[in-house]
Formats: sequence, C-alpha cells, structure tokens
Amino acid sequence: GELVGKGVATLMCRDGRIVDTAGSEEFDQESRAGRIYLLGLHESFDNGRTWTPLQWVPGKYENGKPVAEATEEHSFAELDDGRLLFIIRADAMHHPLAAWLTRHPDGKYTCDTPVVVTSMPHAVKPSMVRTSDGTIWHWGARHYYSLDDGKTWQGLPDSQTFPSYYGKMLAAGNQLLCITQKDIGDTPY
Repeated sequence: GELVGKGVATLMCRDGRIVDTAGSEEFDQESRAGRIYLLGLHESFDNGRTWTPLQWVPGKYENGKPVAEATEEHSFAELDDGRLLFIIRADAMHHPLAAWLTRHPDGKYTCDTPVVVTSMPHAVKPSMVRTSDGTIWHWGARHYYSLDDGKTWQGLPDSQTFPSYYGKMLAAGNQLLCITQKDIGDTPY
C-alpha cells in the first residue's frame, strides 16, 4: 500500500512485530486538530509489507494531569516484560519524558503508569538502545544509561560526553556500542 518511512523511530520486537512511530506530519496534524497525545504508533506482523492503522496513545502525570508537552521526537526500547519504554522530547519541561507502554491482547497500547519527567537534560532527537545485558543507553545531550528499565539514569563522566544531533546507536556486540551522527549544518560534528 503505502511507503513507511516518515516515522521517528522503528523497532523490531522479540515476538517479530515491527513497531514504527508517527512522524512530525502526523503529530502536527493531531495537534492542530486539538488532540494531544504522547505519541502515535503502528505495527507490522509481516516484515513491513502491511501495517495496522496509526494508533494514538495519551498519557498522564502522577497528579492525573494529561501530558500536553510531548513532541514528536523520541526513541524507545523493548523491556523484558514486553512493555515499550519511550524517552520523549518535551521542550517546555527542559527535560525529556519517560513513558512505559503496555500492549494488550487486542493490539491496543496504553500508558498504564504515570509519565515521568526525567533528570536528563533537554536534548533533540534522542537515540536509545537496549543491550543484551539489559542496560538501556540514551544519547541526547550526553550518554546516559539505566539499569532498572528507565526508572533512574546515570550519566557517563564528563571526559566521555559529547552531544547528539540525530545520532544513532547500535548494540554491536558484548559491551560494545556503535554510534554515528549525521553531519548537518547546525552541529559541531
């Protein structure tokens, strides 16, 4: 049917499904219509030949207030229990948001836990990867890692930091991350 490629992030899950998230056009269209969501996603169960309709997922903070600060820029990883952990850019918060999504048997995704404002600094177009030992790496303003499924984050020492702008990471082997960054005009790299 349609080409897929406008999405912000794509992940192949352990069960073989591919999850692809909404891009800026779709996100902006929903915002202009007055609908506020954490993110939109769809899935493929046949290696990308066909896709489910785009599904929009709302979220709430611990106080019950709906999240309205999310942007379309995010990254995500699959956790051992099958949930998806998203780190989402939120310009107004000056820190990214963390959201844990559950996929239900009917294919519907929900954000069943409160959305959390992380301690990490604001960064554009983050990248996230989960390594085979369970460590989750996030690359935004610098490299951070989580050993507890995104509940807490620690940063690398200052001597090992550099910002990312459209950076990508890949778990390339035992204790090895491959990182790369697009060379664009408003970045020093």
